[in-house]
Amino acid sequence: MSKEEKSNALMQFAPVGAPLVGVVLAIVFILAIVMTSNVSENKDTLQKTITQVSTRMASTEVNPPDWGEIPLADAVPATLDVAPENSWQPKPVKELLALPVLWQVEMDGAPEDAFQAADLNKDNFWDKTEFERTTHYPKTSFTQWDRDNDGRITREEFNNPPVGVEDQFAKLDLDASGDLSAPDEITDKQAYDWDRQDPDTGEYDGRISLDEFTNRFGPRDERDLGAVSNVQAAVDTSTMQIVVTWDAPQVGKLPEDTAYYIERFAPETFEERMSVYRRDTVPKYMEELQAWKGRFDAWWNDSTPQANGKTRKQTYSRRDDAEKKYTEETGDAKPLEPEEPGPWEPVTDESTLATNTEYRDTTFRAGVTYTYAVRMVTQKPVRDQPKTRELAGLGGKWNGYPDRKIQEGRPVLVRNRVSMRWKSQAGDSATVTLTRWHRVGDDWYKIRITRTLAQNDMVGEMYTKSQLSDHGGVMIDVSGAESDLTALPDDARVDFSTGFSYVANTPKGFLFTSREVGDFELPKATSQEPAEQDDALGKDNPMEIRALTVKNGGAEGVFEVTRWHKVGDEWLRVVWQKSIKKGGAVGAKVALSSPGSDVTVWDASGKEVASSTLKKYADQTVDLSGGSYEELDARTVVVGGGRLDLFGTLYKE
Repeated sequence: MSKEEKSNALMQFAPVGAPLVGVVLAIVFILAIVMTSNVSENKDTLQKTITQVSTRMASTEVNPPDWGEIPLADAVPATLDVAPENSWQPKPVKELLALPVLWQVEMDGAPEDAFQAADLNKDNFWDKTEFERTTHYPKTSFTQWDRDNDGRITREEFNNPPVGVEDQFAKLDLDASGDLSAPDEITDKQAYDWDRQDPDTGEYDGRISLDEFTNRFGPRDERDLGAVSNVQAAVDTSTMQIVVTWDAPQVGKLPEDTAYYIERFAPETFEERMSVYRRDTVPKYMEELQAWKGRFDAWWNDSTPQANGKTRKQTYSRRDDAEKKYTEETGDAKPLEPEEPGPWEPVTDESTLATNTEYRDTTFRAGVTYTYAVRMVTQKPVRDQPKTRELAGLGGKWNGYPDRKIQEGRPVLVRNRVSMRWKSQAGDSATVTLTRWHRVGDDWYKIRITRTLAQNDMVGEMYTKSQLSDHGGVMIDVSGAESDLTALPDDARVDFSTGFSYVANTPKGFLFTSREVGDFELPKATSQEPAEQDDALGKDNPMEIRALTVKNGGAEGVFEVTRWHKVGDEWLRVVWQKSIKKGGAVGAKVALSSPGSDVTVWDASGKEVASSTLKKYADQTVDLSGGSYEELDARTVVVGGGRLDLFGTLYKE
């Protein structure tokens, strides 16, 4: 709006008669109208400029209409310049007509839209109370508008109401393709913000579906993947478990459902698994597939007209479509081709994933060399980064870090030695108790039997469940609880072979002998319970010291010292074995290129390394010095100040 303001200068001509004043005023007003007509046009131009700028600034439309050109404010001529106050003096009437005119332009406040009007506290958001004062309530709910669930409705959410989303989508979908893409239909930023991870492939396709558009204000809910570190594995001999540990990934945002996928590599079992795959798995699959194809073909070739008047083959001419329809109608799914086993064997599946940074594996086989690996997995969407969903046993539902982290320490080999205890003797016979670990499913049990031996009898052999029962067999779980053999499968066979045969009774025990290690005098003290066993947990590549035999009351014995040694990326297991008298040195420093007759070297696949191959390790020395053999104390052997059970292991760093 505008208004004319003038100082009351005409009152200075009060003595002039009223008629004269009337004539003068009439002339002034007529001339003022003529003189200020151009000023009014300029004022309108300025008002138009201000109005259009204000309108544009208040607009929140994603794709605004064409506003046209905005007149430049500097196009208004200087006729609007304001003269200093009281700058004119009384003049004759003709000069009075040149008095300056002051135009004061006043802008009305920009009109409030519906969003601003309901925003009572003017914080640019609607809270629930403000929303419920609008006409949108109760026809729609607060949560329908608050799509990102942050407890408030933003201007953007207001501009994209929950009703009519399909119409908005159709308006943007210029090519009627059923999705939106940048830059023709939406901006690159919108494409990134609105795109969601495909639940089946885990990928972002860069195209916005109607569902993604409807939920575009919801959080992306993305997380980070990362590599674990410091993977280690060691044996817990008291529970017959391989304990795998690692450090969690150091990433920006770990998923709430972070889990860990465990794998292991054992060359011996890989060869066996490949053999089973070729011999059993593939032929069984081919047999099932042929049978399924026969059932499908009978269904597909049925000449009975369907509801549409056509046969099935006419209705579903493509075989792939027909197979899907057959499965939908009959529930008879096509057999899946079995995956060829790889060197790495999955330890965990979807139900056994580790949820912290330790996993205890009980599914291993004793006497097999294992190397473990760990990788992080999550079912949460992850940021646009490398990942894999091809992990065996997870059904393609988990995002996994693409690279497995292989254990940094030595491989793991679990020894499962038969433990012997003196029980009783009568004449030329000997009664012994034999104990050995045996896995049933995923659980380990100690199987204990009692044998009465005559001269030359073997101390243990392979037994069936029935034979174990005949020898008073019992099962002992890791907690020490005993039970009968009910949990043992009927086709189970447990190997109690020791390599020893019974020779005779002696004043100090039973005398056994074997081709491999000679005589072994089993002390009567072995009737006692063994002391607590040592284990390798928390030790960095220790030596493993074992007493294989003792005789002559412990005056001498055969000892074994084992240590893993790494050369480059290759791990070697170096084993020293020798008969030592009391006071003698157990173990030695070994030159790997010429280890001597007391040393055997094995690779990580369990194969002995030939002496010709060892020549390339001329600069490698392995310390197997365990200390001196000090004594046999009841059933405990003392070596280098360390104590081990006669059938146990001393782990020495």
